[in-house]
Amino acid sequence: MTISNDKFADIRPYNDDEVAASVSRLLNDDAFISVIAEHNLPSWLRAIPFLGNYLVKSKLRNKYGKFKTVDEVQQAVARYLEILVKRTTSKVTFSGLDKLDKNKAYLFISNHRDIALDPAFVNYGLFQSDMKTVRIAIGDNLLQVPYMTELMRLNKSFIV
Repeated sequence: MTISNDKFADIRPYNDDEVAASVSRLLNDDAFISVIAEHNLPSWLRAIPFLGNYLVKSKLRNKYGKFKTVDEVQQAVARYLEILVKRTTSKVTFSGLDKLDKNKAYLFISNHRDIALDPAFVNYGLFQSDMKTVRIAIGDNLLQVPYMTELMRLNKSFIV
């Protein structure tokens, strides 16, 4: 529940009651739609940006426009990470997760190879093991583009 006197509202991850508004902002962000179109449409359709962007926006709205919870967002992120793994590597493995107690909290520290993908894969491994995903600390230098802020905060990131 969002509290009006929440002094961390600008830097904390989104709560479930903020997801719908965040998704709406993403779906109305022309830069975000253009990036999705650029990386997902065939070249002939990218050559007609107004049509390609319209189609991408419509498909995203139909697919994600009804999201209401962070968990729904993370389930979608997990599906995209599965696709990323299949397209870019032979496999990704996780070890030691069976040693973690699902009822305890843990701190994971990345070696900072990739500040966005490392924690995404930690969360992916936890998600695959039916464990709660973690909150992710990110620097504000990663948030120069508004849609990146939305995406990161939807995926449990907080700004340091």
